[in-house]
Amino acid sequence: MPRPHNRRTVIAPQRSASERWEAIAYGLAVSCLWAVALVLDPAGRESFRLPKSIAAASLALASLVALALAGRIVVSRRLVDSPALRAALPLAFAATLASLASPHRAHVLRAAPGLAVALLTLVGWGNGFTSARLRRLLDATLLPASLLATIGILQFHGIFRPFGFSGPMLARFETTSLAGNVGDLGAALVLPALVAQAALATTTSHRERWRRGVQLALLAYAIGASQTIAALLALCAGSFAIWAMRLPRRRLLLGLGGLVVAAILAVGLVAPLRSRVVEKAQALAAGDVNRVLTGRLDGWRAALRMLGRHPALGVGQGAFAAAFVPVKLELLDAGVTFFAEQQQVVFANAHNELLEVGAETGIAGLLALVWALGQVFGAVKEKRQGPDRALAVAGVAAIAVLSLAYFPFRVAIVGYPILVFLAWLLHQASSDAGDEQPTRSARLAVAAALTVALVLQLGVARDRFLANRLLRAAEARTMQAFSIATSPRGKAVLEGNLVLLDEARRRDPAEVGVLVARGSQFLLLGRAESAAAAYREALALEPRPETYLNLARALKMAGHESEAGRELAVALRLSPHLAAEVGSGN
Repeated sequence: MPRPHNRRTVIAPQRSASERWEAIAYGLAVSCLWAVALVLDPAGRESFRLPKSIAAASLALASLVALALAGRIVVSRRLVDSPALRAALPLAFAATLASLASPHRAHVLRAAPGLAVALLTLVGWGNGFTSARLRRLLDATLLPASLLATIGILQFHGIFRPFGFSGPMLARFETTSLAGNVGDLGAALVLPALVAQAALATTTSHRERWRRGVQLALLAYAIGASQTIAALLALCAGSFAIWAMRLPRRRLLLGLGGLVVAAILAVGLVAPLRSRVVEKAQALAAGDVNRVLTGRLDGWRAALRMLGRHPALGVGQGAFAAAFVPVKLELLDAGVTFFAEQQQVVFANAHNELLEVGAETGIAGLLALVWALGQVFGAVKEKRQGPDRALAVAGVAAIAVLSLAYFPFRVAIVGYPILVFLAWLLHQASSDAGDEQPTRSARLAVAAALTVALVLQLGVARDRFLANRLLRAAEARTMQAFSIATSPRGKAVLEGNLVLLDEARRRDPAEVGVLVARGSQFLLLGRAESAAAAYREALALEPRPETYLNLARALKMAGHESEAGRELAVALRLSPHLAAEVGSGN
């Protein structure tokens, strides 16, 4: 006979439908954090930022739909009083007013969905997830960030190079990992490095300390390898905040000394970083502030000029790039000297969030931003003393540093982890009580509204994704047909490209590259007047020095020599580097 045993069969309690939907929402939010790290599209012209933004926004909205079905997003007094909504609503209102008043319609329409999804995500995650879930979401940023850091380190040492780069470029700019941009990589690793330190400061598990220590070492080394000064300063500011609040006063000086020693070791051991720091020190000693800032003064001056010209509502949300060149020409006329070594002479962002908000949304946007910052600082004060308070202060300090020299809220790989942090910070403790039980119809109403937003987002995402691919395909076909452009086969390829570009233009009217590429097809086909018309349309949408140069070529081909000379002069004023290309006879 079998021997009886006393084991008890443990039956896990079944989760309710609400709990299942909340678990799905959390899984989608984690997927969003992985998407901003890993998603890329090699077949697109913009292979990194655009696909990451599309994937993250879609997954974030999908998580909000699941939270609504779970009954966690309730239209109630608690939601209206939540710090996340109080912070988001004035920003949304100011951006809407600025966009309605802006002459740059295509740009503001392109920027609107991204801002709307970000603000909805902040409010939805901040009110839908519990504080514990949001804290786990913050921890979930560590694994994708560690993967990014590992790839970046291998890339930096030449062990693994997943991407090839066309044309000569500094070795630093080839350390991109899966971020696509060295600055994006450095900035994206800062917040996870602080999360790792916060865990390291509180855990009592020996194994956990080793795990978090290895993650922190990877993240810090990768930030140093990126040689991104803004990210390094942000990491130092956040790290100091954590240890200043966690260590006793007597040990604080030792911790600060350790931080200084670590910084010195990083500069000493990473030769490219050492060269970059020495270069900055020499520029500072010479009083060349713009060199110290790597030309950022150019973007800051332009932002201030835009704010001065449009003080109430700015140039429109997302329209900084469209307004930059006219402002730069004004500044050049006023005798302002721009950074001579700047290769990218057109700024798509001001490299300062405060100034860019002022430039794009005017005083209305700045007042809304000040109000939102008040909500953030108030939430920091509400955090009780302990590890949460230290991480809150550290995160705000790091984001502030990044915002002064970069644009962390404009790039998905940096912005979405920050949204998780802000949702956790602005979360109300009372919202975990679960005392409100919405009716089924109320849940479905909120879920339906968010589903409509998701469908609209997917439509916009599909159009931008396909337009990005069509533009890349047309440019690749143009390069292949360049040497045979005058042959019947070459002309057939170029005419086919025009069909692709017309479709891309229909799907993404704000993509100036499509109009420039159309002009190039006409130029190669010998249709000078059509090329000039396409280039003029591109200049009306978003002026760039290369477009002025191409317009000059088209006008010269059409026999308008004097007009071509004027356009060429504008191109060379904006970008003196183009003189070499003109001299080569291209």
